[in-house]
Amino acid sequence: ILHEYETRGFDFLLQAFNTPDYLEDITGLTQLHKETEDAEVWELSDSESCEME
Repeated sequence: ILHEYETRGFDFLLQAFNTPDYLEDITGLTQLHKETEDAEVWELSDSESCEME
């Protein structure tokens, strides 16, 4: 984040203020959330298959 701010200055701030997901995207939080959701889906599918047995 600091690198982006130092490089882009005010343009970085504008994008961060106007694009809700921008900071999450550049920090990797978007990818982390996706991986967590994918893991939860696998957990649920494993649980469901166990119940069917």
